[in-house]
Amino acid sequence: NKLKFKDLGEAIISVSKNFSSWPPCLLAFSIYGTLIAFSGAWGVPYLMQVYGLTRSQASNFMMIIAIGMMVGCPLIGFISDRLKRRKEPFLLIVVLYLGAWLALTFINSGKPPIIYLYPIFFIMGIGGSAMVLALTCTKEANRPEFTGMATGLVNVGAFAGISILQPLMGYILDKNWQGTLIEGIKTYPQEAYLKTFLLCIGILLLTSWSVFLLKEPNTNK
Repeated sequence: NKLKFKDLGEAIISVSKNFSSWPPCLLAFSIYGTLIAFSGAWGVPYLMQVYGLTRSQASNFMMIIAIGMMVGCPLIGFISDRLKRRKEPFLLIVVLYLGAWLALTFINSGKPPIIYLYPIFFIMGIGGSAMVLALTCTKEANRPEFTGMATGLVNVGAFAGISILQPLMGYILDKNWQGTLIEGIKTYPQEAYLKTFLLCIGILLLTSWSVFLLKEPNTNK
């Protein structure tokens, strides 16, 4: 048991002190955090309250995000492995994902034509494939025996993003609530959701630069 605790401490110190462990963690925080905060909590209310959709219809749109992730994860992994590169595929994800948020936010002030939501949400789902590369980058940047700790750090970053951004978006919505209740449920205006989208874009812009700090496999970059 003492040996196990010693090994655990060594793993924590080694992974934490490795600078290359942190860029993927930061990207997981921003990309996965914003994605799940939206698709898991606020996407359905947004579609119901801004577009007047039923809960079932709104949930179907969130399913498009899940489909995008199902397509994106194996595809980006395949592309990255074929290129034997991590930065360029990750940069592609960042650009696509940020572009989807920009479209959602700035087309008609946070209410794009509903037909636009299909590609926007699908591309958002593609952004979820960032987790695949984030886990891979952190694993490759650390000693093989510390793989579990390295990937655990990325998971911590992702779930920290969700746990911080989800209530923060709710706080912004509450601050911009105009007192409207429908069947006892708070109904937020389009402008309130727009401000949460701007928050997500700001978080992404603040962290996207870290894609250039990713370590390539079998190099010291």
